[in-house]
Amino acid sequence: MGFSDESICDCCIYPMQSMLEQVVGQTMSIVAFPQYLFGGITLIKVNNFIAFFDVSGTIVEFPIHKIVALQIAKPFDFNLKPIRKSEGECSYSKEIINSAKSKIGGETFIIALTSFMGIVRNVGEGMIILSEAGGRTNAISSCGVTELSSLTETTEYKFLLNAISR
Repeated sequence: MGFSDESICDCCIYPMQSMLEQVVGQTMSIVAFPQYLFGGITLIKVNNFIAFFDVSGTIVEFPIHKIVALQIAKPFDFNLKPIRKSEGECSYSKEIINSAKSKIGGETFIIALTSFMGIVRNVGEGMIILSEAGGRTNAISSCGVTELSSLTETTEYKFLLNAISR
């Protein structure tokens, strides 16, 4: 599709499907709309915008459009699609991506239904890759991000810094 007629699928669903396809067979946690957090689940396959997970021996089908982020408990080098010019439904996502791109290598605080803190490692079409302490890797959809700021800019950081200096 051209940038003038992009749909939410172009900037949210296709990029998340691409991330999931790269981690088939991995055990992970996912954050999904509205306010679900599933941990210790294994991705079995991805097909037709549905992710199939093994949850304690039961195969569960989960629609990709509801997945906001995934986390793998080890370093992982995701292959990201390049950032494209975005308009229409994807313009919001583009603003988040540009902000994240400016924070590559810096400690960042992200809220996408839950909070993430870590180092922005890479940014691509609709996705932010964040490394956390302990080697965890997060692939976060820009469509689910409601806050993105340098760690030193956050209220939580300022509160902790203030408390420590007392």
